Amino acid sequence: MASRQKKQERLLERRDADGYPGLIPLSEIYHFEDFLTHERDWHSAVITSGAELLHVYRHVGEEIVVWFNGRKTVTSRHGMGLYYSYLTFSKRKDAYYHEPVDKL
Repeated sequence: MASRQKKQERLLERRDADGYPGLIPLSEIYHFEDFLTHERDWHSAVITSGAELLHVYRHVGEEIVVWFNGRKTVTSRHGMGLYYSYLTFSKRKDAYYHEPVDKL
C-alpha cells in the first residue's frame, strides 16, 4: 500500500513540474484567450518568449501561460482548471471535450 501511494505522489509531482501537455488544442488558443479576457475579466499580457502562445493575468502573481514545446501545448494546473471552465461555460457551440494527447 505504501509503495502505491509513493508512486502516486511521484506521478503528481512530475505532473506539477512538467505541466499538463496536450490539453489545449492549438485551434482553441484564440477562443480560450477571448473567453478569459471578455467573460472572466483577465488581461492579455505581452508575450515575452517565442514559446508562449497565451499569456494572461488577473492580479499580480496570478497569471496563466500556455507554451508550445514544438509538438503540443503545455499549461499549468490553474490553466487546466480555467480551460475546463471554458469548455463548460463557453457560448461556442463547437467547443468540445477531448482526451489529452499524453496520459501518465
